[in-house]
Amino acid sequence: MVPVVISLDQVTQTTWRLLRVSTTVLVLLVVGSAFVAYAARAQHLLRSQNAQKAIFKTPAVITAISALGMLPNVF
Repeated sequence: MVPVVISLDQVTQTTWRLLRVSTTVLVLLVVGSAFVAYAARAQHLLRSQNAQKAIFKTPAVITAISALGMLPNVF
């Protein structure tokens, strides 16, 4: 993609570093912003009573299934 935007004959180390740094900063800003937005949304959703009940029921069900699976080995 770089040869399409910038001619490779004109690229110096300074130009390459500037391109690399600006691209890195742009990617980090986009990814970081998306992460912050989704984390805030998840925090809001997980504060509801229904979400908390589901969060606690899921491991309880997994534990119960595991215990039932161990019963034949005990008796």
